[in-house]
Amino acid sequence: MNPNERFIYIDRLKGVAIVLVVIGHIIQFNTVESSQNVLFGIIYSFHMPLFMFISGYLAQKTVKDSIYNNYLLFLKKKAQSLLIPYFVWSLVVDKLFFVEEIHYSLKDPITLIKNGSGLWFLLYLFLLYLTYSAFFYVSIKINKRIYVLVDILIICLLLLCFVLVKKMQLVSYIDSLTLYFLFFFSGVIISKYQKIKNVMLEKYTFSIFLTVFLILSIHYKFTDTSLFNKLIKLIVAYSAIMALYYITIKISWNAFVDRCISYCGRNSLIIYATHFRLAKLVSGLFLLPHLDVVPLVCISLFASIIIICISFGIAKVVELSPLLNFLLYGKSERNFLIK
Repeated sequence: MNPNERFIYIDRLKGVAIVLVVIGHIIQFNTVESSQNVLFGIIYSFHMPLFMFISGYLAQKTVKDSIYNNYLLFLKKKAQSLLIPYFVWSLVVDKLFFVEEIHYSLKDPITLIKNGSGLWFLLYLFLLYLTYSAFFYVSIKINKRIYVLVDILIICLLLLCFVLVKKMQLVSYIDSLTLYFLFFFSGVIISKYQKIKNVMLEKYTFSIFLTVFLILSIHYKFTDTSLFNKLIKLIVAYSAIMALYYITIKISWNAFVDRCISYCGRNSLIIYATHFRLAKLVSGLFLLPHLDVVPLVCISLFASIIIICISFGIAKVVELSPLLNFLLYGKSERNFLIK
């Protein structure tokens, strides 16, 4: 597989993930069952873990040891692309346009850091990139022969740091962040070790993961906080990720669908940041009754396509202002909408 093809299938994966995010919110806000809906539960069992897996996979592909020559520049770039949109959408856009009464507090930024609300995925991803930079530094120093067990040991040591943070009660979302840590570094390991990747791309491996997903996914309950339900989520998420990983690489896609999905994948931040506000605006305007899976998928997919198109339309307007590009999407003028 040539280098270009590698990133094409990553675009597909990201595209599938972001479309599922939008569909999930349509179901959540516009069905009588809301988060109790079975399809909603299936989507939420794996769509954000899939994003974290992709992020770890890409981190391994794109982050080079040259970042340590100017580590502050690395932090600056990650803060620009992740933290600035995180704070601007939560502290400016939401406060000015999505509340009945404007209220600001000097504690708001601190609350966002401690509670991880709003576009929480961006905050989590920034923290995981920091963690990855520590992993990468230690790995290139002590694992020059590239043994997978050594890297797994380093990851386990970093995981202990997360346990310490939990003990210190520094942030409220440490349990959730720890879960996504596992998916992120799973992506790192599979991206780094070709032998593991080859096993994941075997037909029998795909068959096992797909079967497990089909059997267990309907048993995941979004509102259930029990340890057993979390275990189901872990198994279902890994199964779905590996099955989709296989599908995006091994199965031929319709050319038009592939272009659309890949375009969404390359611009997933724009959709992620913009669509939620649009979905909230139409929340409750129409409530779908209990429907079978097929009609629900068709209706929610149609609504999602409309919202995604509107999101891109808003992005094109924002593109006219380099400052807004930067603040809302962390993009410079030259690389805003990726073709």
